Amino acid sequence: MKRAYNPQRLSEVTIEVTNTADSVMIKTKYPERNQTFDNRNRENSSASIEYTLTIPRGSRLDGAELVNGSLDVEGVQGDVHASLVNGEIKAGGLGGEVKLSTVNGAIDANVARLNESKGVTLNSVNGPIVLFVPSGASAQIKASTVHGPITNDFGLAVDDGPYVGHNLSGQIGSGGPRIRLNNVNGSIAIKRGGSAM
Repeated sequence: MKRAYNPQRLSEVTIEVTNTADSVMIKTKYPERNQTFDNRNRENSSASIEYTLTIPRGSRLDGAELVNGSLDVEGVQGDVHASLVNGEIKAGGLGGEVKLSTVNGAIDANVARLNESKGVTLNSVNGPIVLFVPSGASAQIKASTVHGPITNDFGLAVDDGPYVGHNLSGQIGSGGPRIRLNNVNGSIAIKRGGSAM
């Protein structure tokens, strides 16, 4: 869905789709314009595009990269790799390797199952991180923040630095897949989700 406040801005933005036998790549192409602050107004702003993609459950999301925008992912059992600059990430029902990062925005991830050979990595700079881990799951967890508390539902101890910094390192269940959570200015919460699969 492309949106703009005037037809010229709408036509300037193109969508490039490349298909191969086993992949689809979608790129949004914006024109190179020198836009000064004097002529920035609603009528002159660039078009925005909202993608809604339905993919097979076992697919891999190899790289969702957004500068200004949010990302919602639901029910993907393959690997999910995404990075945002300004925007929040909501991901639920995940089952493969998970690598999510954002600079300015929250991350809310719900892992349906932990794959023995694949881990979870969540990184934020400005925004809270919330991870739901299946109840009964096993994993090795490391979390660190510079400014912001770390909480968890698994009774793992948090080491609070004397002035700044908080760290958590521990094991739930019998250990296994690695979970890494890093934040600078924001909290980290590790919560118990539904039952493990």
